[in-house]
Amino acid sequence: SIIVVNTDTGRKIFNEIQLKAKVTDLNALMNQPFFFIPTPEDTRRQNFFGDLKKSNLPINTMQKYFLQNPAPVSSINSKKTNEKFLARLKELKLIN
Repeated sequence: SIIVVNTDTGRKIFNEIQLKAKVTDLNALMNQPFFFIPTPEDTRRQNFFGDLKKSNLPINTMQKYFLQNPAPVSSINSKKTNEKFLARLKELKLIN
């Protein structure tokens, strides 16, 4: 991984957090292709958002796509989590 500091403020913050890091020149970026181009879109992305819009429990959709062996979620916790999740998605304008 590479951290690129572009401003004096960024340099100040970087120095304050005291990461164990090696300072190098910009040639190191040549081995970081996704610094220059976006990461390719996951092929499941469209399916995920389609399922999410159709789902009455978005947490179940999240489990389907992100958990290998999803543990059962109680309906009480699922409903509360679902409400918070939907609110966050609306806040981020990912759903209406």
